Amino acid sequence: QVIFELIDRNGDGKLQGKELQEFAQVIDQELTEADVHSMIEEADSNHDDVIDLDEFITVMKKNRDS
Repeated sequence: QVIFELIDRNGDGKLQGKELQEFAQVIDQELTEADVHSMIEEADSNHDDVIDLDEFITVMKKNRDS
């Protein structure tokens, strides 16, 4: 949850593509628009084009277990 809150710069409880790109820059990673779209598509189970906390946790657990 702490990581989610760090990425969620506007505090609305949803991760938008711009926030993912900004966080990637902070950790010296570069994300293209296609990268961001792919990340959101993978995580966004309710298809609202953002990642909420539950979706974020699900993806983090999935990635940890693989």
